[in-house]
Amino acid sequence: MGAVEGTEMLVRETQGTYVFEPLPPTKKTIDLTGIAGSIPWLKLLTPEDREFEDRELDWTGKRLEGG
Repeated sequence: MGAVEGTEMLVRETQGTYVFEPLPPTKKTIDLTGIAGSIPWLKLLTPEDREFEDRELDWTGKRLEGG
């Protein structure tokens, strides 16, 4: 199976033999700064919004079972 044209490749030499491998895919990010003005109701989180109260976690799922 060959690589698709335009795929970035890694070339390494091992004992006189060249090995070509496709580079792993890079993580893609989404830039939302261009649409921020079109959604005025969306507000940035304040430091207070980032604080959470301590609570006991239900690791066993008992709350889901009703008991």
